[in-house]
Amino acid sequence: MGFSPGSDARDAAAPTPPHGARRSGRAVLRAEIAAALDLSLRSVAAPKVPPGTRPLSADEVLALRDAGCTAFDWSKVSTGRFSDLGGVTSCRFTGEVVLALAPGSILSSSGVTDCILEGMVVLERTGLLAGYHVLDGAVIEDCGRVVFESSLGLARGPLLKLGVETGERDLRALPAIGVPLASRLTSGDVTVKDHDHYEASRESFASFVEAQPGGVIGRGAHIRGALLVENCLVGDGCRFDCPGSLRDSIFLGGDGEGCRVSDGSIVRSSVVQWSASVDCLAMVEDSVVCERARVEKGARLTSSMLGPCSSHGSGEVTASLVGPLCAMHHQSLLIAARWPDGGGNLGYGANVGSNHTSRLPDQEISIGGGVFFGLGSSVKFPAFVATGTIIATGVTLPPGRIAYPFSLVTQGEPPAPAGAPALLPGWVLYDNLFSLLRNASKHRSRFDARRSHPPACLTSSETALQAHRARAALSAVPKEADFYTSADLPGAGACTVSDKARLKGIEGYTLYLRWLGFSNLLPRLERGKRIPTADEFEMNGHLCALPELEFPGESERSLMERYLELIGDMKQSVSESRMRDYRRGASVIPDYADRHAQPSDDEILAGIIAELDSEALRIARWLRRP
Repeated sequence: MGFSPGSDARDAAAPTPPHGARRSGRAVLRAEIAAALDLSLRSVAAPKVPPGTRPLSADEVLALRDAGCTAFDWSKVSTGRFSDLGGVTSCRFTGEVVLALAPGSILSSSGVTDCILEGMVVLERTGLLAGYHVLDGAVIEDCGRVVFESSLGLARGPLLKLGVETGERDLRALPAIGVPLASRLTSGDVTVKDHDHYEASRESFASFVEAQPGGVIGRGAHIRGALLVENCLVGDGCRFDCPGSLRDSIFLGGDGEGCRVSDGSIVRSSVVQWSASVDCLAMVEDSVVCERARVEKGARLTSSMLGPCSSHGSGEVTASLVGPLCAMHHQSLLIAARWPDGGGNLGYGANVGSNHTSRLPDQEISIGGGVFFGLGSSVKFPAFVATGTIIATGVTLPPGRIAYPFSLVTQGEPPAPAGAPALLPGWVLYDNLFSLLRNASKHRSRFDARRSHPPACLTSSETALQAHRARAALSAVPKEADFYTSADLPGAGACTVSDKARLKGIEGYTLYLRWLGFSNLLPRLERGKRIPTADEFEMNGHLCALPELEFPGESERSLMERYLELIGDMKQSVSESRMRDYRRGASVIPDYADRHAQPSDDEILAGIIAELDSEALRIARWLRRP
């Protein structure tokens, strides 16, 4: 059997799990579906009609008329038992209207049709408010039409095309769905029964929404300067500041986590989750903007899912599943991509979207966590890019599988074939360790979503297994040569690998595996537990089994002494990789040294070194134990 390193998490898992494990996995999936359904239902449930409403008295009707108000039929306008109508002026009432208003409410120069206004509400200079239950603290000012006429679009939900445009990975989304569940439901993992179970849950949600009496504008929601809000559910604390049109969409909020849409942005048939934002002429259609994600600066998000704490600005994302903490701040293109682990970056001018063969747009790309697409890079489909890999500036990457994690893909050099890009396996590990540790630290500090977890792919057991297999492949080439292709190194795609890069890659993967192994073994030893056998790594993904794989039979003390030495090597490597940038800048820009801090003063570098020093102290304390 040929070796193909760097597979995705499912390829990397060891043998097929036993039947009981499959049942357990199915139970977990169904629990995730049930949780998403429950949270979705709770997020859109309409409040009950306030108790104690009654028809307006003759004196109240006369007072409202004197205040410039009109009604098509005053008998259909009711009020609450203790309502204060003193702030209602120059309004038009049509259909069934309930004014259960608290003191301080202001209703002026607006049209109201078939609505319930409850609590302290501000409604001013709005052409038409229709079909909504407006809750305490809501503010609606200077709007055109804020109307709820049909729940069919909300019940149907956004149609996500999570990795291919021709329908094979389509998913109708529940409002509270997260990236892991969406990824599993559109992968080869899911069974027909599992998918049917999800569809049944979604149909339950659809029936629930269709049974609701109308739309809701939640407590403390603010809608200002909106041209059109049509058939939307607006959660507590959401804010719309001068948006464009908002149609058939759900905006989640509550507990100080209302989402935001502003400055001419358009949202259609989508879900904007808690604390997310759509800003500055952005357009979102048939998509889910996950918790604390941002779409901004004229960006387009179509038929896609943008993961928690990710940022998408200026470019286009279509038919893609984008995980957490992805940064796409510039004009770039991402189409038909599956990137569930996120944690990566698209540089300016990156084109990751050649999904059309001139026959059908049926190609796709699978992207590992932490991948970086450099300025002006162009990636042709079908493609697979392993975890932590960097596609350098200006590289054109032909179709293929880059299955060696933490690699650099750059322009090829002789004696490699002309035009073929070069692959440097494990380059990030042996020549750019600063970036790996910085990203891991950055992911922890910047991830502030409450309903999901930060990406851990850079140090996961799946990635470790990819690195282990990649090292084995680099070590087992059939013959030594100046350069190798995928015929010699499966998973090199259309790239060439020089012999020097092959040997350096072995070094990089060795450092990574030993670091992961030692760092996971130390807490285990502190608890007085045994060292796992080497087999437990490949069989179960136990990272603390790696030291036994690397140094079979060595004592616990010897392994921790090796770890202490490795920490010193890592500190030197991190500092050198950061210093290299400084030296290069100073050699080119005359006043670079005057304007840039020395690497020794770099707060990020200092934080990384401090973490390594803290780990060294833990090792030293363990070694001093009697």
